[in-house]
Amino acid sequence: MAQLQVQAPKGNIVFLSALPLNALPHRVLNLSVMPVTLRDLVTWVGRRISEGYRLTHYIRHAGTIATLRALGIPLDEHPNTDLYRYREGDILVIVSLKAPPRGQDVAEVDSRNLEAWIVYLS
Repeated sequence: MAQLQVQAPKGNIVFLSALPLNALPHRVLNLSVMPVTLRDLVTWVGRRISEGYRLTHYIRHAGTIATLRALGIPLDEHPNTDLYRYREGDILVIVSLKAPPRGQDVAEVDSRNLEAWIVYLS
């Protein structure tokens, strides 16, 4: 009888709202930071998922999560509640408000309010 082969995940795509340097290994790192439109990000994420990457996120802003989900990025409704720690092979996606008002919470967000970067570490 044929055995079912389960492919191990290729790596993690980790969505964050900022780049927490204290989550990265304490050594000299090279960062490759690529700005990306949200439309291109949706395509890029879909391609990575089809290649076997897993998606996780630490974004706590409900409006940002809702906007990304509405665009077609399959984020869980609730973020990972642990502190993020980089694991070898992680690809980081930073999504943040373009111009967050100081001292105010922005409840409603649409794609025009967000900007994104894909970050590779080596």
